[in-house]
Amino acid sequence: MDSIDYNFCSPIGVFDSGVGGLSVLKALRNILKNENYIYFGDTKRVPYGVKSKETILEYAKQDINFLVSKKCKIVVAACGTVSSYLNVVPKNSSVDVIGVIVPTCKAAVNSTKNKKIGVMCTEAAAKSGAYKAEINKIDSSCQIFTIGCPKLVPIIERGNIDEESEELVLAVKEYVNILLSQNIDTIILGCTHYPLIKDVIKKSSGKDISIIDSGEETAKFVKEYIEKTNLNTKNNKLGKCDFFVSGCKNQFSCNARLFLNEDMSDFVNKVNIEDEK
Repeated sequence: MDSIDYNFCSPIGVFDSGVGGLSVLKALRNILKNENYIYFGDTKRVPYGVKSKETILEYAKQDINFLVSKKCKIVVAACGTVSSYLNVVPKNSSVDVIGVIVPTCKAAVNSTKNKKIGVMCTEAAAKSGAYKAEINKIDSSCQIFTIGCPKLVPIIERGNIDEESEELVLAVKEYVNILLSQNIDTIILGCTHYPLIKDVIKKSSGKDISIIDSGEETAKFVKEYIEKTNLNTKNNKLGKCDFFVSGCKNQFSCNARLFLNEDMSDFVNKVNIEDEK
């Protein structure tokens, strides 16, 4: 697979603080197979969820500007933390930026039967109150129980994503049990890292709890958006994907192979994201 000719077919840009956004990228590539993609993982500065609002906004600005420099036609903030602050992220007038919160919340409201929704997310996203605010816009009668889960992203970034990891299982049970005590019937995976451990979360929560995958819901939203705005590609061949990271290329390549089920190491490049102002 060759690298993308950015002048021929404008790609969709996707970014996250690390590997979590690969869950969104995977879902996008499943339903928009002919589109080209540029993925940026800020692996040097992961995780975003424990950082200050000011730092998150500065990082988001740099990430977006980098993808714009690659001629992306839209940018997907495949990061629950950044999505929580999209209303105050410095705007780049040349592209629209789509977050994960709106499509995920719509799916959760459609799913819940007892109107009690749990949200697992980063500490920063929990403090922002973005999920609660968005759900209440859709249905003010819903009760939302949000819990920051600081242990999960570092575990996932180390590649511990299955039931073989006792550390992961114990951490997931700790957070899920708090939500189950509130009699919720739906759990939002409010960080794009979490779909990567969806099976572990599902097993801990039980068969009667609906799990809302932010990656899948965001991909559906992006598909509708680009078709409505006539931004969908006219390319009839399978799309290509390039990757950029701020940290270790080899570690990211290993994670990408694990999550995307293919070796993308030839298409991973390192960039100094702090040069993007």
